[in-house]
Amino acid sequence: MSVGPRRAQDPNPDALNHKSPKVTLTLILRPQGGFTLNEARPAELMTALQLAAHLTQAEVQATRLFIDRKKNIGIIKTARTTAAAKIDKINFVTFGARACRVCTYILPPENSCKGVIHNVRAGTSPKKLQAQLSAKFGVTILSARMMGHTETAIITFLGTHVPRTVLYRQAERRCVPHHPKAQFCTTCFAIGHRADVCLRAGTHRCRLCGIQLSYPDQRHLCDPRCVNCGKDHAADSPKCPVRRKADKAVTKAAYIKRLRMREQYEDRDQSEDARSADQSGDSYPRSDLRQRRSGRRNHSLGHSSSSP
Repeated sequence: MSVGPRRAQDPNPDALNHKSPKVTLTLILRPQGGFTLNEARPAELMTALQLAAHLTQAEVQATRLFIDRKKNIGIIKTARTTAAAKIDKINFVTFGARACRVCTYILPPENSCKGVIHNVRAGTSPKKLQAQLSAKFGVTILSARMMGHTETAIITFLGTHVPRTVLYRQAERRCVPHHPKAQFCTTCFAIGHRADVCLRAGTHRCRLCGIQLSYPDQRHLCDPRCVNCGKDHAADSPKCPVRRKADKAVTKAAYIKRLRMREQYEDRDQSEDARSADQSGDSYPRSDLRQRRSGRRNHSLGHSSSSP
């Protein structure tokens, strides 16, 4: 008795449909103002998204929505660039009579990487920052923004190599690979999400002892006790062992991802070089092809021998 192949189950129960179109763009939707996605079903959120962005039926059919309830974010995947552009502009979605504020942005493609430069004026807008940035040797800059209220700018490049330098306001600046850290919430002081998607938005917590407060700066007996590790320091201390461990895990995961992506694209480039060599009648050993690329590998993966 022959048994036909089983249909694989969708690992995400929040998927709108088991059949997905070819994905070209991914967007993130973050609720604002205390609104949580636990209050919405995926189909309801998709309908609200369609109305807010004025999506056509064809754009809706090419778009899929998933909800990550742990991070309190929506993940939108679409095969239509027009749909992505419309969704990227929305600021509100409506559930019944309630208008809920949201923030949406497009994720960079997989074959991209991030670098940072320092000593940039804090508060510089992304539009102005990107207009004043340029890169040599045909490197494409996809986006740029300031990191919080610091004087450090983070730049997203197309490709898997971070250039050693970029031009900012026509002056050469050293660019180093970005090492991401674990997300940290300044509302509940937990590790793993940001304050703008915190499920406890509107509540107040002492950063020193971790107890719930009725209002900010409420006077109380306070003995330092971290809510993450239980030791006698503030929850937002960068020396917290739990936070440092989480930072290392995120940095390592990002490094491994860059390495795998690098190898994937280098293997593809080597195959293309080999085909081109065969067509032209020249022959280049694969070891020579690898050697020609090895000079850029260490820097863009974050292991440059030169000082930042």
